[in-house]
Amino acid sequence: MPSSNRARPRDAVWIDDLWVRYDGSFALEQINIVVHAGEAVGIIGPNGSGKSTLLKTIAGLLAPARGTVEVFGKPPRSLPPGSIAYVPQVEVVDWSFPATVWDVVAMARFAHLRPWQPFSADDRSLIARALEATRMADLASRPIADLSGGQQQRAFMARAIAQEPKLLLLDEPTSGVDASTEDVLAKLIRSLAADGLPVLMATHDLERAEDFFDYLVLLDRRCITYGRPSEVLASKEFRRVLSHGHHIAGSHR
Repeated sequence: MPSSNRARPRDAVWIDDLWVRYDGSFALEQINIVVHAGEAVGIIGPNGSGKSTLLKTIAGLLAPARGTVEVFGKPPRSLPPGSIAYVPQVEVVDWSFPATVWDVVAMARFAHLRPWQPFSADDRSLIARALEATRMADLASRPIADLSGGQQQRAFMARAIAQEPKLLLLDEPTSGVDASTEDVLAKLIRSLAADGLPVLMATHDLERAEDFFDYLVLLDRRCITYGRPSEVLASKEFRRVLSHGHHIAGSHR
């Protein structure tokens, strides 16, 4: 993915010579990425390639060992609360807490409220629209722990939308979900990007890459190649990753 020596006004995400340590070793090296507003970008690569680490670093959850990460021209941690919506992998979520779908989605509005401030009519409208967009309105009163994996993923997508973020980061939201949920997510991501929201999504599923993304980044600790999905999946770099014994689910044929 192209980069330059400094961020430009239209750059939603600007990463220059990024190195990130994880558990004592470098999980990412020499990463250079630029994402513009309105682009949906898929991050692909084998297990351990650094996809989740990259998303966490962009979200400000991990600090770079070296290099620069800027989101709309600022370090992620300096942005106003709620600017970045990060949806982690479902399996890292603790489902033991007693909350309904509505409760989970409503949590997105806390970043916009003062302590003890009640939800406004606008807040409730945003929550309702997010539930409708993810086809979860009929399940709003259900305990989140009672839902299927696909329904839980849609609930967390609804929470991200209700947050009104400037940047959306998704870590394998289609992993283990049903076909209907995958359809909902594909249409939703395309719609959000069309409205100007930049979206970065880590994924192992390549069969529908062109349905989801404008561009793909092939990651293997470094940015191996970048381009339109059809270009990346037909590239010699992609074939080389596969030839080294790395398995990527749904590998393009």
